[in-house]
Amino acid sequence: MSKDSSDFALQEHDKILNAIFRLQEHISEWFKVYLTLVSLPLTIMAATLRLSSNGEAPSISELPDVVSGLLLVVGFLGLFSAMVIVDLNMRRILYARAVNCVRRYFVVQDRKKYKGNTNQLSNFLVLPNHDGVPPFFKVGRDVFWQVITMGVLDGLIIAIAVNNLVEKGFLKSVWGWWGIFVFFAFVHFFVYWFIANRRDKNWNKRHEENIGSYNN
Repeated sequence: MSKDSSDFALQEHDKILNAIFRLQEHISEWFKVYLTLVSLPLTIMAATLRLSSNGEAPSISELPDVVSGLLLVVGFLGLFSAMVIVDLNMRRILYARAVNCVRRYFVVQDRKKYKGNTNQLSNFLVLPNHDGVPPFFKVGRDVFWQVITMGVLDGLIIAIAVNNLVEKGFLKSVWGWWGIFVFFAFVHFFVYWFIANRRDKNWNKRHEENIGSYNN
């Protein structure tokens, strides 16, 4: 095999691996930022309820408009944070597929050089050399539970905010409150699925056939 090509592939493999680790760190950092963002208005809301209870049971439907507005802003910022985390994860998966393709390069070169030999490189690789993995979207994997958690928290925050800002009507009712909560929680899941599905379609357009196969 060409030494120049092999050196390039090895350098590419190392650089992409480092990029994957950095992206994973960015995802963790963004989620920590999100938790900090969410904790601030919730702390203010708890303090407001305690101060305004006057010996009575506190009610989350009687928050000041300023606090409700802050909750609304935080809820939408949470959705934005979820989109950023999903985008970072899409890039991480893209780089992981690129690493698999580099492995595929060495497997192909090895098979050409040692055709028929039982000690071929592919027989000893545990990780795949397949451009179709990992998937861009899979339930219960990668950032799935992070996005679901963010959806539940953001949906709850926005529902509380709307319930306080709207004086009457359907949105003020129990069904309206639950409807808002479920809708915004589902939006997070839909955004994740939509972005992953679009990435998958774009990948399949560029690579009509998988250029490798599983080793395991």
